[in-house]
Amino acid sequence: MLQRVGFFDSPQTGDNRFDVLASALDRAIPGTGNGLSLVVLPELFNLTEPYYPQESAFRTIPPKFVSHKDSLSALEGLATAHKTIFICSLLADGFNAAYCVEPDLPPTLMCRKINDDGSNNYIATTMSDSCNPRYLGDTCVGALVCLDALECREEAPEARSRRQRLLAAIRASHQPQKLLCVPAHMASYCMPVAPGVTLILASSGGLSSFVRSADQTTLITREHARLSAVCLVDLGTR
Repeated sequence: MLQRVGFFDSPQTGDNRFDVLASALDRAIPGTGNGLSLVVLPELFNLTEPYYPQESAFRTIPPKFVSHKDSLSALEGLATAHKTIFICSLLADGFNAAYCVEPDLPPTLMCRKINDDGSNNYIATTMSDSCNPRYLGDTCVGALVCLDALECREEAPEARSRRQRLLAAIRASHQPQKLLCVPAHMASYCMPVAPGVTLILASSGGLSSFVRSADQTTLITREHARLSAVCLVDLGTR
């Protein structure tokens, strides 16, 4: 049974990002922990350089990254060691793909990002989702990557209709815990909303990461700090 939910707050990038996550998990969930946790990771977690290049607003050459297979393998080990489910976005075969990584189980591809944010980090696609939402015991878990969770004029019609279908499916589920997980690199002026659903956003951009309850109450948030951290809230406090 899922006991805690939260996010990994880390503006850092680099080859050691998974080591930084491991250290943060050790501080937040010592040993194997008690009960099951769910942690959302920031967007394109396997990039080894900043999401947007410093010299311009978008890339002219492909970004550097850890392969998605190596990334998933590393996350599988951490998931098992810390009894933690990860919802992550990885650069995989050119796409911006959201995965669910569970202890002792193979990773599940949940969706790919539809909207194009102009970064040239990934290929925008309207490929269908086969496992979104996921039903994990008493919890229904949906995932959308960054812009796909935002209602805005510029969004692709396919992104809007998918978001509406996904939120409707989560709300209609029989599971008492209903979650929408959003790996993101989101600007401070953006604000996704998901009434009736607990929203977990992990952002490495200007917007602070947060967990917000179904009635839109902010349960936990964190301004970006030099020390990366896993921030969790007990589901019993919601």
